[in-house]
Amino acid sequence: IGMIFIGERINGGFKDIVKAIKEKDKDIIKKWAIRQTQAGANYIDVNIGAVSNKVEDYIWMIETVQETVPTPISIDTNKLEFVKEAL
Repeated sequence: IGMIFIGERINGGFKDIVKAIKEKDKDIIKKWAIRQTQAGANYIDVNIGAVSNKVEDYIWMIETVQETVPTPISIDTNKLEFVKEAL
């Protein structure tokens, strides 16, 4: 197996992603999903960070990526409830 590239830009640590989550702005999430896929990412990491404790917000992020690109998602959270819902 060769190198696996994981795009990690859809992360609640970035100001534009925080804005996207709070305003439910799909365009920002879609932009980064497309850019990372075009750059050769094998997986798109989705991390809500400390922006929200609502599982609905995390699922919204994941669904936005899934409807935008065929690239598989890396579920990045330490919240077991989020993992269960995301699967």
